[in-house]
Amino acid sequence: APADVPGLDHCAFFIPSDDAEGLGGDWYSVLPLKENRPYLSVGDVVGHGLTAVEDMAQLRSAGNAYAHQGLGPARVLAELSNFAANMSRGEFATTMVAVYDQSTATLTYSCAGHPPALLRRADTGEVIRLDEARGPILGLPDGGSYAEATVATRPGDVVVMYTDGLVEHASHSVGDGIAHLEGV
Repeated sequence: APADVPGLDHCAFFIPSDDAEGLGGDWYSVLPLKENRPYLSVGDVVGHGLTAVEDMAQLRSAGNAYAHQGLGPARVLAELSNFAANMSRGEFATTMVAVYDQSTATLTYSCAGHPPALLRRADTGEVIRLDEARGPILGLPDGGSYAEATVATRPGDVVVMYTDGLVEHASHSVGDGIAHLEGV
């Protein structure tokens, strides 16, 4: 069950692609931080089985720990990438992390090779791809450089963070899948 974060409505839905064992490398996290600034993350370790699950659990926990220390999204990803380079047994991982500042109604985010989150405006229905702060996948030998972007939110806006399993299908490209999700 997701953590209780006062003032933030959130939910999660997960179906593992490994039907036989139900094991995979996808994760999400909602972590209440000081000053009503929840940390949000979603990520994906490539692969299935116990190796992917082990890498996923370590990356999720390490990301939560870095955020709990007060690091901003770009710094969380830089530290997480260095961590992944030294501990990962799998191929690679992607993630998107964000901190929502409830006092200013702003979302600051950073992305490590992950599909962009979507922001749906409550008042207009406009959907905005949060893709201004993109960086490399986690775990590269030389670490990585990550940027941050901040977007203002309005009452009733919805942010959708997801993994590639939602938008990747054999019948169409990932870009087409993201465009379909934007329409939904």
